[in-house]
Amino acid sequence: MKIFFDVHVYRLTKEKYESDQRAFIQREMSADGDCNVQEMYRCHPDVKRQTENHLWKSYGGSWLFNEIVGFIRLFFLSEQIRGEYFHVEAKKVVRTRRKIFGPLGIEITAPRRIPKKSSNQEIFGHVRNYLSCAQNEGELKKYYIDTSVLEYIGPHLDWNALLEEGFKTK
Repeated sequence: MKIFFDVHVYRLTKEKYESDQRAFIQREMSADGDCNVQEMYRCHPDVKRQTENHLWKSYGGSWLFNEIVGFIRLFFLSEQIRGEYFHVEAKKVVRTRRKIFGPLGIEITAPRRIPKKSSNQEIFGHVRNYLSCAQNEGELKKYYIDTSVLEYIGPHLDWNALLEEGFKTK
């Protein structure tokens, strides 16, 4: 088994998280409906920014890495692409800063056989298709699989060399 990439699995998309975060900050800021508080924010924009920054952090801060609920470890086994899923150990996945990851199981979706003599682009297509199927099946259906880094570097990798490594033993 030769691991070639770890893909992040998020609780929700960046757009949804940031939208919810903005709504939370607005709700909390407007909850200070006292005219004196609103006047203080108007007269002292630095206090308003500090309050918004505090609320931003208390909501959870940046989406990047803080909303990860799991990882898919991609690897080639012989001529198959496979993925092992590591998921946060929690009964209910909610917005939190304390996480412990553990393996959930090896089959996130059915392995995909890669035909012999596939081009680098074809192999990359199989990897993308594998993750797309994983996104739409079972446990991962309710989460967001972030393939942005893979999409960025994938066209430039020598997938045949990586696949060939999957045939070698240690």
